[in-house]
Amino acid sequence: TSYLEEIAKLRAEVTHTKELQDEIDDLKHYCSVKKTAMMELTDQLSKSKMETEDLRLSMKENKWVTGKDFVKCYQCKAEFGVTRHKHHCRNCGMIFCNDCSDHKMLLPSSSQLQRVCDECRKMLYTKGASKWVTDGSGTPRKSVS
Repeated sequence: TSYLEEIAKLRAEVTHTKELQDEIDDLKHYCSVKKTAMMELTDQLSKSKMETEDLRLSMKENKWVTGKDFVKCYQCKAEFGVTRHKHHCRNCGMIFCNDCSDHKMLLPSSSQLQRVCDECRKMLYTKGASKWVTDGSGTPRKSVS
């Protein structure tokens, strides 16, 4: 009977060893999946940092112009007067009429919605810089772009 007991113990150890090996294999797979996810997140973070830096640099290059230098809208060339007022785009700094700058967005430089021209609005959407916009009514809504 001692041989049979010894064989039973060995079989139990073999079974336990196989279970442990299965656990090791599962953990290796889990670590591999997590490593892949970490590498993907690292790539995304690097891309986001580069895009943020590009946006920061593009905004830094923009020059705030003085209103007295402009008698016409920078975009549509309509003349300013009593009924057509000048508005600065808070992103590029140029002067526009209301029709050409009737959008408000959250800019990286501000915590409040800011007036932007049509071109800056398109550029900021493309770069994903703003998540909140208005349609001119002043009511903020989540951007779907």
